[in-house]
Amino acid sequence: MKLLITVQGIRYEVDVEVIDDSIQKPVLESLHATPSAHHHVPVTPAPQPPARAAPSHAPVAGDDAQVVSPIAGSVSAVEVKPGQKVKTNDVLIILDAMKMETPIKSPRDAVIKSISVATGDTVTTGQTLIEFE
Repeated sequence: MKLLITVQGIRYEVDVEVIDDSIQKPVLESLHATPSAHHHVPVTPAPQPPARAAPSHAPVAGDDAQVVSPIAGSVSAVEVKPGQKVKTNDVLIILDAMKMETPIKSPRDAVIKSISVATGDTVTTGQTLIEFE
């Protein structure tokens, strides 16, 4: 019987010999156990898939003049209005993604110039939410 086993991200194809037919599930010995002379198990590493690049996350502050969405989701609340003064870390907008609320905070002290979204809108990663004066 052949099994495909993944250990610490490395895939191995393993030939297993069933000795007792009454056992329903194959029992594998620990990887650190010393193999006995009676049970030689040849191990062949499976080919490795290409490495994936780490996902990039859009910053909350698009630049000094705007705030962009770090995630895709929907706007559950807009906490500010145009002309309003905000301080660093004030909550500007609350986004809902996968049933989790994410507060989007001001990266600096500023005055709100415009708001590009409204409650209920769907946003994408990197979309401009708010512009500062």
